Amino acid sequence: MGKMYKENNLSKNQQIIFDLINKSSEPLKAYTILFSVQKKGIKAPPQVYRALDKLVETGKIHKILSGFNHKKGMKFKRFNLEFFGICKKCKKD
Repeated sequence: MGKMYKENNLSKNQQIIFDLINKSSEPLKAYTILFSVQKKGIKAPPQVYRALDKLVETGKIHKILSGFNHKKGMKFKRFNLEFFGICKKCKKD
């Protein structure tokens, strides 16, 4: 693995993706994240999914499942609270 970012103990890709999610006011889908970070050297979906999996595993972000299709309905967001809700009508948190 490459250089770890001391402050958060994250890899370069994890830090780039964490910063993007942290700055976003809405949950992001994996392919939206990929499109946003391609200029920073993250070019392939597996790179994004590995970073997202680690960020979820360490509790830095949360995976939100919505809708019936697991892959299409998966979004990621950072929350400061242990519990959060999503409006059934507008599908927003």
